[in-house]
Amino acid sequence: MLEVQTCGSSDLGDSLYLVARGVVRVSRKDEGATRDLATLLAGDFFGESALLHAVPRTASCQAVTPCALYELRRDDLEAVMAVSPSMRAALEDADRRRGAERSQGMRRPSPA
Repeated sequence: MLEVQTCGSSDLGDSLYLVARGVVRVSRKDEGATRDLATLLAGDFFGESALLHAVPRTASCQAVTPCALYELRRDDLEAVMAVSPSMRAALEDADRRRGAERSQGMRRPSPA
């Protein structure tokens, strides 16, 4: 299984990942216990917060099934956002929602 570890270091995150196929589990260690935050399916993405804010990643992502992921690096994403303000707005909106959920300790429901 493919495993993408995105926490536990000072990784500032230089990429956003798009799930093309498969199931990815997002989790975080809180006070020594691992807590599942979300399950991502095809069409979902992760890594936007660290990429947008140049801060360390806050969660780990692990493939639950065989996956195909697309990696969008910072430079490429910035080029896309420069010509597509709606892309920037969508990422910032997702980042705000996920940030609010993290600060309230809420679990983001898995996509249907």
